Amino acid sequence: MQLQVSPEMHSVCPEFVGACITANISNTPYSADLWAEIDALGSDYRATLTTESLKSMTSIQATRRIYPKIRNYHPIHD
Repeated sequence: MQLQVSPEMHSVCPEFVGACITANISNTPYSADLWAEIDALGSDYRATLTTESLKSMTSIQATRRIYPKIRNYHPIHD
């Protein structure tokens, strides 16, 4: 796998650092233990994070600062 940062992206965000994680997965039958863990993490996130606290995260701030400069760049589609 090769990831490339476009010249346009690099020009508006020369300090960009990216990462990519790949995995091979397979669906398995329902796991009560897994869903208990997922539910616990969800509860913790809802109890500790707010819209304002998310906005103060460095990665969110960087995205909000750079995104308007990359008018036609939509990372979700790449």
